[in-house]
Amino acid sequence: MDDSSTATAKPSQTPAVRRELDLQLQISGHLPDDLQGHVFIVGPVGTLSNPDDRTENTALNGDGMVYRLDFDQPGAVTLKSRLLRPFEYRADEITQREPRWSRLKFQDYGVVRFSKPLGVRNELNTAFLPLPGLEGQEQLLVTYDVGRPYLLDPDSLEVLSPIGQNREWRSAVQHSYLFKPIFSTAHPVYDCFTQDVFTVNYGRSIGNFLSAVPGMQALSALLRRIWHFSPYNVILQFLALPFTWLIQQLSRNPGFARRWQKLRQGLFPDFVDLLRWHGTGKLERWRLILPDGSHLSIKQTMHQIGVSKDYLVLLDTAFSTGIEQLFNNPLPRLPRLERFLRRWLELPPNADSLFYIVKRRDLERTPGDPADHDDPPQIRVRPVAIAGEAAHFLTDYENPDGNLTLHVSHICAWDVAEWIRSIDKLPRAYTQGRKNNFRRFSNPLAGQELNPMDISRLGRYTIAGEGTSAVPSQVRMVADTRYTWGTGLYAFRDRDAQNAPPQKLHNLYWTTFGLRKNLMTRFACQLYKHYRYQQVPQAEIIESVKDRDVPACLLRLDTQRMEIADIYEFPVNYFVSSPQFIPRRVASEGADTAIALSTDGYLSCVVLHLNPERNQLDRAEIWLFDGSALASGPLCKLHHPELQLNFTLHTAWLPVLTHAPETYRITPLEDYGETVAHYSRLFPWRVTRQVRQLFSELLHQLDAD
Repeated sequence: MDDSSTATAKPSQTPAVRRELDLQLQISGHLPDDLQGHVFIVGPVGTLSNPDDRTENTALNGDGMVYRLDFDQPGAVTLKSRLLRPFEYRADEITQREPRWSRLKFQDYGVVRFSKPLGVRNELNTAFLPLPGLEGQEQLLVTYDVGRPYLLDPDSLEVLSPIGQNREWRSAVQHSYLFKPIFSTAHPVYDCFTQDVFTVNYGRSIGNFLSAVPGMQALSALLRRIWHFSPYNVILQFLALPFTWLIQQLSRNPGFARRWQKLRQGLFPDFVDLLRWHGTGKLERWRLILPDGSHLSIKQTMHQIGVSKDYLVLLDTAFSTGIEQLFNNPLPRLPRLERFLRRWLELPPNADSLFYIVKRRDLERTPGDPADHDDPPQIRVRPVAIAGEAAHFLTDYENPDGNLTLHVSHICAWDVAEWIRSIDKLPRAYTQGRKNNFRRFSNPLAGQELNPMDISRLGRYTIAGEGTSAVPSQVRMVADTRYTWGTGLYAFRDRDAQNAPPQKLHNLYWTTFGLRKNLMTRFACQLYKHYRYQQVPQAEIIESVKDRDVPACLLRLDTQRMEIADIYEFPVNYFVSSPQFIPRRVASEGADTAIALSTDGYLSCVVLHLNPERNQLDRAEIWLFDGSALASGPLCKLHHPELQLNFTLHTAWLPVLTHAPETYRITPLEDYGETVAHYSRLFPWRVTRQVRQLFSELLHQLDAD
């Protein structure tokens, strides 16, 4: 066992990050002998056209890389990493590599990767969903917000099949791309008692999308006023009377009414559908509507959903997706104009969290249609508003007295969909008195997340499952100005010895982002200048990190007392992400209650060191903590000179490795064949022909493999 404190790796370069590894990790400290199972970590590692990340694009845009830590050998830990290569990855790869396909190439557009003739890449870089007991196996899904979830083989780390054929998922646009944009959730849910997998499929209308642009609502109101007072208004209304009468008469025909509604919605439909999968067969679909009968509309994204025994919970997530998120540096030679456009195009996420409650018994009363049907049955949801934006939340499985318990991380005044750009300036408080107060951010920092601009809060809410109340009945909140800055990622014990989820979440672990002077920007200060729920004044936040950063933390929240029960503060210049709870092989003596078991194990985290002299990540490690004694510091650190990590996200843990059963597979031919046969006529015939030729070439390569 290596007794050195750390092993210093070479400075992180994205090409090295994309390298697939099979390593035995070096160990600093004491490796517990009752570790067990396998930890899975996923994160983006750049794209095929941007492998060295020189365009300063957001770190969120990149091909997914899965890392697996194996704790099944005494005194040793091995690591295996593999790039995830769904069918569209092969299309991306060949169009980048071979000049004959160059007109079909994918390019980076902010948070997404897009090809004008082919569509949107599913990068599978965000999260996992373990499926214990489904079809009698330990199965695992890997997910992304803009695409279908995929079955992942836990042993080989190869993607096996999308969940649901293309025709079972509705596109976010009415244009027939080969790889259509699909809005879903990175956190589908699984009920191991009923063996149901739930996810969502939604779309945003062009009006919904443009509502994310500041000034658009004011401009719309101004145009309406001009129209109201214009003399042409009266003339045009008179001329429109026959047309209006004709539409009213035709609307009495149900078929025409449906077609007119489709035309009125245009290319971007506004819908939210709930999907259910049983492990085999087709998906089921329901259309979600509000209590007044209107269609549910999502204003931002739906990054996470939750499940309990009696309810499903959907969240309009604080992850903004407007025009500004599709561009990184459109005017590199005109920084002043680009900063102006950025301010005009960007709104902060909604300051309130809108949750939507679905009664699971309604799904049994109104069976869903096969997902490829156009007119699914409708289910009413109940909206519940909670003050403070959120990206992640968890639910207790049990519903005592019909009540629903939510555990919410409020990332107040923090837009995780924004990133550092070379046009960014430091806040004025950092540059006053200097001759030149315009400072561009150095290249290594571009693409990183911004600081939170207020203290984050951790909340526990009790919501009456029945009735019509639009607010929680009980609220408990925790915030600490020393620690809870950017409570982003979570971990908890998600199964007992029988693979069943806990009925109640007694302890939750959260990582925090901290505050860093070199991630404080004038843009973020302006974006949240008038934040509705500001607790710590913005000037105080800026001043607090002028001389010393606020470090990242790993904390444990006691959800019953609603207090921070244990915490570890990382050294300055360290980032922490991807926490995962690992239960002990054998429960500790006295750990015979659900509360005791919720901390009876270990926490693994990805820890990155930032070299302050070069403003560059130069060392990546995995730290292991005792789940009941975080404050004691890491038990050991795992590292290797070849281990290069950048921005990793969510994790999963499996007790054993099994090959996924072959009962569910969708081949590329049955998945995309129909789309290729009826490919869009909006493109020149040469492009359409080339898309079909590319598809044939990819199928030939698959057969050769």
